[in-house]
Amino acid sequence: MIDAKSGQHVKKTRPEICAVSYYERQNETIDYILPIQTQPFSPDKSGSILRPAWEESLIINDDSSKLYEENTVFFFEILALPTACSNWADSRQAQSWYKIAWSFLRPTRSSLVGRKCRLQLYSYPSQQAEVYPIWASHKMATYSSTLYVTVKVTTLKDQPPPTLRSMGPHQKEEGTISFEQLQSRPIGTTSSTSMAADTCSVPLHTSAWTREAGQSCQVPNRLHKVLHPGTQGCSALAFSPDGRFLACAGVSGESYPVTIWEVSSWTLVLSSDDHRGLVYNFSWSSQSSLVASASADSVCRVWSLERLAPPLTLPHPCFVYGVQFAASAAIVCTAAYDACLRVWRLHEGSVDLVEELREHKGLVNCLASDGSRSTLYSCDSVGEMCVWTINESAQLQRKVKVAEVGRICV
Repeated sequence: MIDAKSGQHVKKTRPEICAVSYYERQNETIDYILPIQTQPFSPDKSGSILRPAWEESLIINDDSSKLYEENTVFFFEILALPTACSNWADSRQAQSWYKIAWSFLRPTRSSLVGRKCRLQLYSYPSQQAEVYPIWASHKMATYSSTLYVTVKVTTLKDQPPPTLRSMGPHQKEEGTISFEQLQSRPIGTTSSTSMAADTCSVPLHTSAWTREAGQSCQVPNRLHKVLHPGTQGCSALAFSPDGRFLACAGVSGESYPVTIWEVSSWTLVLSSDDHRGLVYNFSWSSQSSLVASASADSVCRVWSLERLAPPLTLPHPCFVYGVQFAASAAIVCTAAYDACLRVWRLHEGSVDLVEELREHKGLVNCLASDGSRSTLYSCDSVGEMCVWTINESAQLQRKVKVAEVGRICV
């Protein structure tokens, strides 16, 4: 929001209020309405999505009369994130943000408030140009596209509960673990896991209740057990290879508990609240003694059922969608949003990153292995599958492209 006469940000009605961010109150020098941005929109890698849609509500907490002031101008800028510039020309890569197009709206007339407006987009004469001087000069080159926006007056409800990531000026940002607690943790481990092994002893031996050779299978036709891994449901389930354990990933508000049950007696073996994001996937080691979880909190965690110890932490720079153990329980492979596969070596109390594999062109959202766990299959968001040989490291065997799939997420 810019003042058309001065070219400066519109002043707040009262400097002490939070107009855009909850933490404006920590800086008394901010007496104007800060710029606000949407979440990033990621177009399809093929460029087939020509109409990006954000569909977000950006809240500005101030007196609605500012909408109708003659000098109030809303400027909208469409920018490319730095990571989106990797395949562009060098001149574009030199900028931290690449400026694509801009538009403006002067809602001085009440007829423009509360209705969807179609705005003409304009080009930037250079990457150093700012929108206000261009607009004030009246020398604007049109960009071959338009932008739909709606500016309206709304009444804020009661203050929302605290969350891990504040989404507005009235929502406090609060984690389930303090910064001091996070600093005190040793690297590669976490400390909030609650292992139930000291109250429940579950011997890890070969199961004696497997199906006999030649015995026919029975189709389940009655309810056997109801578990409640989370108040808002369960995001992932995985039985151990020997069939004796079941890993569950729950969702309970801002908590994402992981629980492991011994199936024959339904005894709780492990309960943990370490994850801070949705758990997408589990993987068990071949001996059913280790279980790994891939999560939206940018971390993969590995728990041991044989010893009382915090889980190993495998940090990533983005969402972790998949995880698979190799034939050796000491080797783990993870798949992530940054189109990268990572191979890790586990030690007692620590973990090493062995290598990063960047054969995929889209986010890697699926991992699977064959029965021997010597062959790994990875699939991505642009419809490609890579086949790997995995032991101490991973070697690419071949890429598989199915014409019928095209560029659809696998």
